[in-house]
Amino acid sequence: MTDNIASRAMLVTLTISQATFRKLDKTATAEVTTTHAAASDAGRFNKQIVDKAALLPITQIAGAARTYLYQHTLPWADNGDRALSSLNYFEVMTKLREFKAQFDAEVDKFCTEYVQHRERARLRLNSLFKDEDYPQEWEVRNKFAMNFGVMPLPVAGDFRVDMGEDVVAEVRQEIEAQLNARVQGMVAEVWGELTTTVSHLRDRLQSGGKLHDSALDNITDLLDRLPGLNITNDAGIEQMRAEIRRTLGGLEMKDIKKDEKLKQSVIDKTNDILGQMRGLM
Repeated sequence: MTDNIASRAMLVTLTISQATFRKLDKTATAEVTTTHAAASDAGRFNKQIVDKAALLPITQIAGAARTYLYQHTLPWADNGDRALSSLNYFEVMTKLREFKAQFDAEVDKFCTEYVQHRERARLRLNSLFKDEDYPQEWEVRNKFAMNFGVMPLPVAGDFRVDMGEDVVAEVRQEIEAQLNARVQGMVAEVWGELTTTVSHLRDRLQSGGKLHDSALDNITDLLDRLPGLNITNDAGIEQMRAEIRRTLGGLEMKDIKKDEKLKQSVIDKTNDILGQMRGLM
């Protein structure tokens, strides 16, 4: 199974580092605990030495990049590696390059204005301001980075070591079992997102609460992303994608809101879809 997957997918990593400019003030911490006669470990006074608003554009781009990657890839290992379908390679890499260019531009802007941000903090923090809390101008740029890389998926057949053939065969079997477990985990992740998204629509319709367009938009978005997420070419996932597109595609929330019969019909359809999913999973 994994040898086949390796020809259709790869691993992508996204690493982002960014300074928060939060600083522990030991003097202020001691003053607070003394004033309240509290234990020395009762709390910590962390001050924001640069206004959060100045860092917000950088933080937002970093968050958007992570969200995009998670939406278009599947988890592979605990170290943050994500499995990327070869179908999505150019689209995802292009988008990540765009995020990196935006990130670098905002970091450069922040670094250019760093001295002004520090002087504004002098007024905002008043007696809490300390020059020694702040890194030198030339140090600031190195506190921010966004990088990504691509590697091939590992396969058990690539395992080579100077050991007895019987031992090598046993180790290869163990590697294959671990890789298969990760592949099965990817499939489960796709089924989980399908189930959650359809269930959300069904639950919103049944609750009688306010209906938002996003409940349908989320389904459309997932259906568009599914071909790239179905790295294993799971026939059941493709079957459900086609079924959901057939039964729920083209619906408008504004029509559902004003037509109780249509609303009940959609609830019935989502329940039927969820039942089919349980059978296929």
